[in-house]
Amino acid sequence: MKITVSYVGYLHLDGIENNSSIEIEKETTVRKLLEGCGMKQEHLRYVIPVVNDKKQGLSYILRDKDSLFLYLPAGGG
Repeated sequence: MKITVSYVGYLHLDGIENNSSIEIEKETTVRKLLEGCGMKQEHLRYVIPVVNDKKQGLSYILRDKDSLFLYLPAGGG
C-alpha cells in the first residue's frame, strides 16, 4: 500500500522525508508507523495525526492512498 506523509518542520521521522509517498504493509496503524520511524513512546502522546483532512487517533489503520499529516499542537500563554 502507498500513502503520502507530511509533517510540521520540527518533527523528524527516520527514513521518511516530508511530503513523500511511502510503501506500508496492510493493517499498519499510525502508532506502528511512528514507532518504526524511531519516535519515542513518550513523544507519541503529543502527535496529532490527520488522515485525509480528518483528525484521527494513533490506532487508526492506514489505508491505500491515505494522506497522513502529523503535527504537534502549540501551547503557551
